[in-house]
Amino acid sequence: MSILLPHNPRIKADSILLTLALFSLLVFGVWGIRSLIVDIAFLNLEIKEGRRYNAQLETKITAVDRGKAALIQIADRLETIDDTVPSDPLEAELVEELAMDGGKTAFSLTSTSFGGKKVEDGVSSQVFECAFKGGAANIIPLLEEIESGRLIRINDLQYTQEKSEGRSLTAISIKGENFYYEEGKE
Repeated sequence: MSILLPHNPRIKADSILLTLALFSLLVFGVWGIRSLIVDIAFLNLEIKEGRRYNAQLETKITAVDRGKAALIQIADRLETIDDTVPSDPLEAELVEELAMDGGKTAFSLTSTSFGGKKVEDGVSSQVFECAFKGGAANIIPLLEEIESGRLIRINDLQYTQEKSEGRSLTAISIKGENFYYEEGKE
């Protein structure tokens, strides 16, 4: 059995043209569909990544909102907190040293506050006030401990006897200046 092809040149040209057209559609269709499928897969991946990123962003926004709500709750107390917590590292260091000095002499540091700073001839000074509570017998060792290792001038010293839980405590209030050298400030 053999396939009979038409001998008519016009039909032959039409069938070759039709074959080429179908082949072109097949080749370019596959390439077009392939790139379309790749683009769709890539866009789906981008959508998933975007959803994940939005979820993380929403979590962070929620955390910021909680922080804002907490800040609003303490906004009235911020000035008190700012006055209480030393902002200068030298102030924080002095508070720590005073607390340690008090601890060495059986006194506890009950409060500290800082005034203005002065700079003269490269030497800086910080005005401070502090209060301690402890036993009366340890007042002199406390003052010696405060003055050792640093240059401090005590401008005012007041003490009172207090009775607390059946024992006698001495409350000491000190106003003074802490002197230190700042490099580069002359």
